[in-house]
Amino acid sequence: MELSKNNIIFVSHKTLELMADLFEQMETLPQNVLDVLTKYEEGDFTYDTCDALKNELEAIGYTCDYGLDAIPCELRKLSDEEINLIKD
Repeated sequence: MELSKNNIIFVSHKTLELMADLFEQMETLPQNVLDVLTKYEEGDFTYDTCDALKNELEAIGYTCDYGLDAIPCELRKLSDEEINLIKD
């Protein structure tokens, strides 16, 4: 992202792609991600289940966030830099 003099943020197509919430585009996800999501589909979400979901997703190159309501959101593919940080 780049900030101009008028405080307008320019976002590249690649950045927008990384920012997309893949929970809203389930049909685009590979089967291994769908398998992880299906595992957590039923039941109540707690911080522990959200953390477990996030850990399983990160193991296959994806991640998500969750809020104070313990609802997963913002599913996205990890960047190469993020994958390297997780491996370290």
